[in-house]
Amino acid sequence: MLNLFCSKIKPEGVSVVSLDKALETNHLNARVGDNVEIKCDVTGSPIPPIVWRRNQLDLSSINEEDVRVFSDGSLYLTRIQLQHAGNYTCHAQRNKDVVQTHVLTVHSK
Repeated sequence: MLNLFCSKIKPEGVSVVSLDKALETNHLNARVGDNVEIKCDVTGSPIPPIVWRRNQLDLSSINEEDVRVFSDGSLYLTRIQLQHAGNYTCHAQRNKDVVQTHVLTVHSK
């Protein structure tokens, strides 16, 4: 396992962000209609906000009921469709250099 760390000194202390498995690509398979949860293995103090992208598109900029990002950084996709397939990446909001990649393949029933 590879742990990558970056730290930034702030007046109130040190903030450390770690993204486990940053250089690994996680391959996921799902079927149309499935629900999928994808975890972003980011830790930090305080816990950093997570940015998710699908095929380079920031998921916070789209308004899809079936795509939700939870406060713990996990991404939840409900009622998967073929158009949900693609490369999902996550990173801490203030550190775009350390990215974790998940490749989702969707199969028809």
